[in-house]
Amino acid sequence: MNAELQKLGDIDGLMDDLFSTTMLKMRELYDSYLGDSADTLPPDELDRYRKQRAIVEELCALHEGENFSSGKVVQLMEKLNDLGDPPKPVTEGLDELEGDEGEPPISEADIKRAEEMMEKCKVQ
Repeated sequence: MNAELQKLGDIDGLMDDLFSTTMLKMRELYDSYLGDSADTLPPDELDRYRKQRAIVEELCALHEGENFSSGKVVQLMEKLNDLGDPPKPVTEGLDELEGDEGEPPISEADIKRAEEMMEKCKVQ
């Protein structure tokens, strides 16, 4: 049981890192990109990017609120992933993002690992 609690603590730390760096920066990058490019994008791309931005906003609001739920985070991340890649300026902006210790932002592998850990920790 103690090992299971440790896994949950690891998930919480991973999720906190994800939001304190990547998602907040991603929200800024979407705002900038959509503000600059909305008039030049094909309607289907603009719609997709706006949907992605809305999910990023939901993730940020979830993190900033009192009802944080790791399960809801995973659900939203899956929806975000289903919408495809973000626009290139957003991904390039995230590539430039570094953590406090000069480490790269949380990777897809980190997110996948968190999802796997959460699956193993589900109450049966």
